[in-house]
Amino acid sequence: MHRATTDWKSKLHPAFIEMVDANKGMELELSAILEEAKRAEKALSAHATLEQKSQIAKRVIAKRDELVRRLEKEIVDIDTRYKPLSASTLCFPYMTGLGQKDQSAENESRTFFEWLHWGRHRESLQNATEADEQGDVSAWDRIARTARDWRTIIFKKGAIKPFQGGIYHRDIFEFGLSFASGMEKLTGEELAQFFDFYCPCGKETHDARALQKQLARLVKDLEAAARKS
Repeated sequence: MHRATTDWKSKLHPAFIEMVDANKGMELELSAILEEAKRAEKALSAHATLEQKSQIAKRVIAKRDELVRRLEKEIVDIDTRYKPLSASTLCFPYMTGLGQKDQSAENESRTFFEWLHWGRHRESLQNATEADEQGDVSAWDRIARTARDWRTIIFKKGAIKPFQGGIYHRDIFEFGLSFASGMEKLTGEELAQFFDFYCPCGKETHDARALQKQLARLVKDLEAAARKS
């Protein structure tokens, strides 16, 4: 059991603490919305129509989108109060359009494809594409797998296979590494305490060694993505 202390907070940028706290609130609200939807579906009779099920799904999507908009506004507000929050070299290097003014549908679609490829394969789409152009068949296979995920989502053909690893942990790590959050200053035990406070995964006690290993792997993958092939 970890010691009940928050001394580690002094090592972290206050903006980071506010942001992960806001993110936890959003994730917990979203979990409650999904549970409510499951209960609503269960309450439907065996002869429920597709339209009835569709209405439940639409309500979930609308509530989720509102939560995301609210979180994005909170992040912008926090960033504005604490500026400048300079991006690090590990700030989502697999997204080539990050920070660009072009918000066209084509650019947004590519960004989503890049995110999917990273989530599935832990490499940048750009590096995979360059490897494919050199005749790397395995790189082509990985890109094709991402394309399958992309089409499944875009054309609403069902759910894709979950990415490997804890999505909550990975998101917090990636965000912390995207700017000078101070996260890298935490010891293993302090890192575990930090996740006990701000991770929405539901674990009361996090494993310090497991978190350190996950962080080290992520840093290695991000550094590889930041290097151009």
